[in-house]
Amino acid sequence: MKKWIMICMLMMVMVFSGCSNAEPQQKENKTPQTTQEKEEIQAVTSFYPIYILALNVTDGVENVKLTNLTGSQTGCLHDYQLTTDNMKTLRETDLLMINGIGMEGFLDKVIEENPSLEVLDTSEGAFLLEAKEAKGDEDDHGKYNSHIWLSIPNAVKQAENIRDAFCRLDPDNEEQYKKNTEEFANAMKELTDQMKNIDLTKKQNAAIFHQGFEYFSSDFGFDVAFRIDADEDTTPSAKEVKEAVEKAKEQNISVFFAADDIGKQFADTIAEETGAKVYILDPITSGENKKDAYEKAMQNNIRILKEALDK
Repeated sequence: MKKWIMICMLMMVMVFSGCSNAEPQQKENKTPQTTQEKEEIQAVTSFYPIYILALNVTDGVENVKLTNLTGSQTGCLHDYQLTTDNMKTLRETDLLMINGIGMEGFLDKVIEENPSLEVLDTSEGAFLLEAKEAKGDEDDHGKYNSHIWLSIPNAVKQAENIRDAFCRLDPDNEEQYKKNTEEFANAMKELTDQMKNIDLTKKQNAAIFHQGFEYFSSDFGFDVAFRIDADEDTTPSAKEVKEAVEKAKEQNISVFFAADDIGKQFADTIAEETGAKVYILDPITSGENKKDAYEKAMQNNIRILKEALDK
């Protein structure tokens, strides 16, 4: 009898031991399920400058997957053609962030094929310059100059629009989005304070070889005597170059601003004829995929503008 009692007690111990081991296994299985409950936000930017702004806004938020649709070396999007991979990415996207003002010529196609896709136009509320016709520019890119990110106040406004979109999509991380955007705005204020230290009492005229640099002219307060646009598809004629040389000589224009692209070739050619100096500015359409890339590029642009104008 005692032997049977001992056997029964042993079996009970084994049963309870088995139950106690099973409980932690169930908790461990629940852990990944709890993590997955917070869905990852698939966010896509149209091109490089918007991507860098979005990096600043979403920094430190783990459930945001940020993708740049066109890659970091694409440049401006005026004539960009969507690829099959681009369309596949967009089909899996929760939010598409664009520059707006006609920069994304492919937008109609995107909306047509993805009618439920949320599209954020970051230009909402930004300061817009009217598009001015330039030598060599035969394309109509719209009523306004779309290179708004080259104005620091506009870049801040674009970041704020991105912040508002993420706060709506992901209210749990609202404080982080707001904190990040405030930090970016403070860094931009430091840059604008540096701009104010440039002495423009001599009011120099300059020639520019990139449409986006009109925003530098607006922010920094220097006058643009003429602009020449040049890219792979659009180049100024020999007559237009000759006219630019004559105008630069007549107005004694000694400062040319160009990007490090085909426009620089024309700037160098005209500079050889006029004795002007060519300064290279960054239109910030490509670069490193780091959140401080915009700040560093603009810091360098301010340094170059100061060197060229403050003398």
